[in-house]
Amino acid sequence: MLELLTTPETWFALVSLTALELILGIDFPKGYLYLPIGFALAVELLNIRVEKAEAVRAERLGVLDPEPDREPRTEPEPDPASLIH
Repeated sequence: MLELLTTPETWFALVSLTALELILGIDFPKGYLYLPIGFALAVELLNIRVEKAEAVRAERLGVLDPEPDREPRTEPEPDPASLIH
């Protein structure tokens, strides 16, 4: 839904409705326009927070690598001669 706010068509529709209201005096109840947009934004922000929390939880459990582009760390093999005392 957040992608919808980045499209020019959405902004054109909002500007058109506002212009109709201001110029022609057509009354659109604000709740019909702004309440659904506010609700959609709230849901998207909640989804973003949940995804971040899940990523942190997965990282803590070791399920998710914190930096996926990094080469996996491997411990160097010990020298067999150094194991003998």
